[in-house]
Amino acid sequence: MLYRLILTLFLLLFISCRGKDLTDSKGFVSYEISFNSDKNYIINEASFILQLYEYNIEILDPTKDYYVIQTFWRLRDGQMAFDSDTVWALFRDRVLMHIIPRGRSSFYFRGYQVYNTVLQFEFQVQMGQGNWVKATPPKEYISEYETIIKEIKRRMLRYGPSSGE
Repeated sequence: MLYRLILTLFLLLFISCRGKDLTDSKGFVSYEISFNSDKNYIINEASFILQLYEYNIEILDPTKDYYVIQTFWRLRDGQMAFDSDTVWALFRDRVLMHIIPRGRSSFYFRGYQVYNTVLQFEFQVQMGQGNWVKATPPKEYISEYETIIKEIKRRMLRYGPSSGE
């Protein structure tokens, strides 16, 4: 009985110490898109808008009902503030689209699975010796990410929900 208590306390201590590392959001910006539509509709509309912003779909990884779509890295150069100076840097970012089952819906008396979508933008900066380091995206990148989300939502609202086919 005592060893279970000690083991539980040790695990809680380990998890609480690692908790900051597990929830660190540096280098990631996430947005949630929720519509009553099926996964094919979400994938088609989101990939169309992402391609307009130079993101190319690399992989679709289905695991049961959970889907992850990943794009290739998009490379850009720009300026980054460093102390009181600005330096040229090479940036790269990509999108991870998580499509998660949310429930069931019906459309014209046909039931189908509806999904919740989270777009996660990953941002990195190239440092010395070619190492890529996660960093917080600059404001212009964040405004571009917000524009992408608005475009996806506008397009999905304009063409309405899918019939699940």
